[in-house]
Amino acid sequence: KMIEDYLKSDLAKQEQAEAKNALEAYCISTRSEVRDEDSGLFQVTTEEEREEFADALTDAEDWLYMDGENEPAAVFKAKLKELKKTGDNMYSRLFEFTARPAAVKKARDAFDKIRTTVATWEMSKPHINETQKTDLLDKVKELENWLDAKQEEQASLEATVEPAFTAAELEKKTTSTEKLFLKLKKIPAPKKPKAEQNATDTNSTETNAAEGE
Repeated sequence: KMIEDYLKSDLAKQEQAEAKNALEAYCISTRSEVRDEDSGLFQVTTEEEREEFADALTDAEDWLYMDGENEPAAVFKAKLKELKKTGDNMYSRLFEFTARPAAVKKARDAFDKIRTTVATWEMSKPHINETQKTDLLDKVKELENWLDAKQEEQASLEATVEPAFTAAELEKKTTSTEKLFLKLKKIPAPKKPKAEQNATDTNSTETNAAEGE
């Protein structure tokens, strides 16, 4: 029993130290980035936001060395989680700042590719009927209209607020349309009926015989 209690106590101390170190490291590194003009965060946050968050990080670090020094791991983890709510929101905006334009370009390139390819199917894939092609192209147009509206909405927003749409949201919608495109593209041409194939073979034989006479 004593050994078991000792092991539990030792484990609790280890968890406490790890949680405390994680909170301390987050406060120091994040505060540094929040104050660094080259970190990118200046593009997607206001000065008020940055100062308020930097103060919160400093307060948490001070608390670590004073009143919170001997708190259990759960308290350190809870405080870190609370700080990350603000930090993750800032970093998410920073990620979207570059990821969203790239996702838009990729999506519009996909729209063009689908339209260009479908236009060739009348000759190369006549077995894909008009209803199937129209359904696909309608979905492309619907997604394109959605993207146009979202980009217009985004253009009216500051980079310091939540975006009108995310790169992941657009990629999910685009992937769904591309899957339908690939599904149609892979539809094989129907095999010729056996009777028609036999007739073709017979005609070919007769032609060869006539040529040999």
